[in-house]
Amino acid sequence: MANKQIRCYTYNVRKGKNICKKDFLFEIVDLILNKDDKDVNVLENSNKVRVFEDSDDTYSIELLKNINRKVIPNNYMFFRLGRKKEIEGALKRDKGTLVSEEVLDKDQQQKYNLEICTYILIDTTESIIMELFGQFAPAVNSFVKIVNRLLPIELKNKNVVIEYNKILTEKMIEALKKGGVKLSNIGYNYNIPNANVLRYLGLDTKQISALEELNVFEIQVNIKNKPRIPLTKNVQKIGYEIDAFKECNKDIKDTLFFRGKTAETDNKNYKFTNEEVTYAISVNTSRVDEGETIKFSLNEMAEQIYDKMKIVYDKNIEDIKKYIE
Repeated sequence: MANKQIRCYTYNVRKGKNICKKDFLFEIVDLILNKDDKDVNVLENSNKVRVFEDSDDTYSIELLKNINRKVIPNNYMFFRLGRKKEIEGALKRDKGTLVSEEVLDKDQQQKYNLEICTYILIDTTESIIMELFGQFAPAVNSFVKIVNRLLPIELKNKNVVIEYNKILTEKMIEALKKGGVKLSNIGYNYNIPNANVLRYLGLDTKQISALEELNVFEIQVNIKNKPRIPLTKNVQKIGYEIDAFKECNKDIKDTLFFRGKTAETDNKNYKFTNEEVTYAISVNTSRVDEGETIKFSLNEMAEQIYDKMKIVYDKNIEDIKKYIE
């Protein structure tokens, strides 16, 4: 099982200075994944895929309308987005013998590309994109670049372009206040007039004298419990701390953070300033059947990821819309 982060964005389809209707993105995707285009392949499950090359990378964009027996609702689009990985930089290693081998043998290298992929869920009703973040995988900026580069010439001539923006808000800390399950630590920076004030924090004359040779301007304060023990797991206490620190002076408040988690987010820093809207999901790579561990297929992984992204989205959509306002 792996913990994955979901990042949230808004998008617009713009024609010159005018913003197009929200579902115009459907029409654009239909055009760039036209089944009659020689660069588009329609798979056995009716999903469509296209490979796009630019000067730096090779991408694949795959529209998943059907995953196993699941059909994606009409107002959503679910994509698998891949980026080619150079085969020379990858290997596989036997867990028992530790012997390394090529990921693909010589014959397979002629037939297959090795890709790192991620998934993107788009709600065209609300113009919201959710991205499953992967450290080396393509992201929303790659998706937008691909779509804009593949636009038919008649749309380019009309100055049609896809734009996107991160969803930022000062209200994410409210999620920790109302639904926090753990508060790990509280931290902030504090300006000091000189190093001499640090003698009240346990330093003696020797350390103070050494620090006076430096340009000490501020200290970092980290309030925490004993190792591996959180400050609290009580949501009422978490809310009380957040409300109390809300009254801090601006210098402290600008750097203040609460490190904690909710049921929908992994451990992260929450601030009173603008921050990205993110959520966390756990992705399983296998299941146990009659005592045997069975790895998920690619489509089983995609179905699981879609289900979990959709659950998070449905649960938080009203809050997300408030963040956009």
